[in-house]
Amino acid sequence: MKIRVVLLVMFLAVSNSVLASPQIVLAEKPKPGKTREQEGVHAEERKSLTPDEQASFLTTRNSGGMIGRTFSSYGSFLYAVHDVAIHSDSKEANQTSLTSPFPDFYKPTWREIFDSIARQTKSSWKYDPKRDYWVFAKPAMPVPFTVKLAKGWKSEDRGSYVFHGPPSAPVGMDVYVMGTYSDSEKKSDLSDKVRKDIALRFARGFKKDVTTKEMSRVKVGKCDALHFKISAPRTGIIWRQWIVVDSAVAIAIVSAVKPEHEKQILPDVETMLKSFALGDARQEAAIDDTELKKILDSHDAYRKFVQSATAASVRAAISYRMVNSPDLTGFHKHSTLGSQSAWYNGSTREVLVVDSKRAKALRIAGFPKVAGHPVAAGWEKDGKGRFYVHVSPGADTGTMIYFDLKKKTSN
Repeated sequence: MKIRVVLLVMFLAVSNSVLASPQIVLAEKPKPGKTREQEGVHAEERKSLTPDEQASFLTTRNSGGMIGRTFSSYGSFLYAVHDVAIHSDSKEANQTSLTSPFPDFYKPTWREIFDSIARQTKSSWKYDPKRDYWVFAKPAMPVPFTVKLAKGWKSEDRGSYVFHGPPSAPVGMDVYVMGTYSDSEKKSDLSDKVRKDIALRFARGFKKDVTTKEMSRVKVGKCDALHFKISAPRTGIIWRQWIVVDSAVAIAIVSAVKPEHEKQILPDVETMLKSFALGDARQEAAIDDTELKKILDSHDAYRKFVQSATAASVRAAISYRMVNSPDLTGFHKHSTLGSQSAWYNGSTREVLVVDSKRAKALRIAGFPKVAGHPVAAGWEKDGKGRFYVHVSPGADTGTMIYFDLKKKTSN
């Protein structure tokens, strides 16, 4: 009888924690301690990685297991097992308990692991070549989605999820970022497998034997989603979840509402779901002259950003973005100038101008689809001329596209 009582208490405690804030894994309580330098973890001299070695490392796949570890303890684990050094000067970040958003069948890249860590610790990451550390620090990564708040609602970024609260109740809707994904084997069913796995992990907190047959496919904004609804057995609270996997990012939207609050809260939730839209999983932001100068500051010619080409249609189609922690999967390097290197992806027809010092890149996309593809990207005259992209002969819009920052008009 005593054993049954203990088990019942344990079950109720877990159920309460899931209803209050649906965490997938119960993490250990953070333990106060010294910083990693004080512990002497990275006291020795370490050989820094070259830009090519960084790119290769970040696309390498590994287990995503962070279950039950604080940032500090996970850092010690990575250092001992993989000789990978992560570091933060933030006490809050070091004491943050980490969980893995990734399904057991999926091996994330180091980039995807670092993105997940950064999101949970409300930080961004970059490589420090002087110490061979991957450093996590403010500011927080921007969330990869947008939602138009209903009247009177408020939102708060809490790391792995964004809280959305109504004026009439303590909870209303939360949006979890469940990792970014890449398909190195080009399997068309990866998104569907990830979506189903995440949906089942959330739903099993309320029904252990649930299957995806009990879920329905719906639209959240313009995205496909897997939806599940159930009344919590003990409290009667109505649980709803929508799982979106699109544009290489996975999102779980959940709502826990008391029946008596349905009429006030549900219409607002449905309106916000219609406004939902995904941003780029690599957090692209509109570029401005200040950011551009920082990324191209090693070349005197780059003052203002003006793209010139031989056809107005090409100028209108090409877009420019600043990218944090650029993913070089599928890209091939064409040339290098100091800490900057030019990379091209023939499948997506994108060029990245990567600055290894700042872990950022200028992304240039929208090149015309032709029989061939841009065959070269780099700087003219050994780095003393304009940056260019050479499009294969046969493009009806011309063969050379220049990025000349000294002029305000096109050639």
